[in-house]
Amino acid sequence: MLFVGVDPCFADHDPGRGHPERPARLEAVHAGIDQAARDAGGETDALVTPLPPRDATTDEITRVHTRRHVERLEAVAEHGGGTIDPDTSMSAGSLPAAVRAAGAGLAAVDALTGTDGDGAFLALRPPGHHARPERAMGFCLLNNVAITAAALADRGDRVLIVDYDAHHGNGTQEIFYDDARVAYVSLHEWPLYPGTGRLDEIGANSGIGTTCNVPLPAGATGDLYLRTVDELVAPLAATQSTASNRPPTASNAAVHVPADVRASGPTHSRPPRPDADRTLSMRLAGCTSSSSSTVASRAGTRTSASSTPDRSSS
Repeated sequence: MLFVGVDPCFADHDPGRGHPERPARLEAVHAGIDQAARDAGGETDALVTPLPPRDATTDEITRVHTRRHVERLEAVAEHGGGTIDPDTSMSAGSLPAAVRAAGAGLAAVDALTGTDGDGAFLALRPPGHHARPERAMGFCLLNNVAITAAALADRGDRVLIVDYDAHHGNGTQEIFYDDARVAYVSLHEWPLYPGTGRLDEIGANSGIGTTCNVPLPAGATGDLYLRTVDELVAPLAATQSTASNRPPTASNAAVHVPADVRASGPTHSRPPRPDADRTLSMRLAGCTSSSSSTVASRAGTRTSASSTPDRSSS
């Protein structure tokens, strides 16, 4: 069973005419889900189960963001929206959409805990991995995957986030940089926005060694991604499992959209063969046992669990 997180309110986030982070991204994702169902020889409704909508609470959001950050977003929303920085803006519907998107990963974990679900695919807007504890940036208002990861960590899970995207997830890294419960791996083009994600950024204090950045040149192929999963991600997942005597939760914070709606982005994000992205996802899932949870995102977040984004593609 595959759970899918979609919500009409995500289209209410309108960053402005001509902005690359636009509702058409999710329209392409929905079309892709339908096509995948047809390719599998069935109808979408028979193969996927919609997740119940769920907003993240203020307490869940403030595990990773400051109350001051939330209050700033609320203030912009009260005025009908506005510009936060040259890349990031809000409309009247942006904050409700962001709070719903932030709750989608939590809804997926709830749905998958104690069920025989195979995973969840969350098609979310606005994206999240650039959102820092006290700053919205890079199209991102709230850090969706971090909110889910923090909830899992607080309930005793150790979490692995694998972020494969054109741009480094600086917000997610910052949130967990000194938190040994959450390991963060990022595969991204270098040099590129936002300028973080160097090899020597490996965590701090008790979190030293739980941040692993893999900066790649433009044009790097999908085969290199697969090798990185085998040689870097899998050993780190094993370390997380050993440290806690239980398999880690694996979260993939990457957000990918089809090339036809991508405003920009490096060639390395396009795998060299049609099945490479699926193979990558399978290998990521294989980094943890069947008793672990997985949260991944492409144009949102895909999550698989049991026991327990980028300026153009964040």
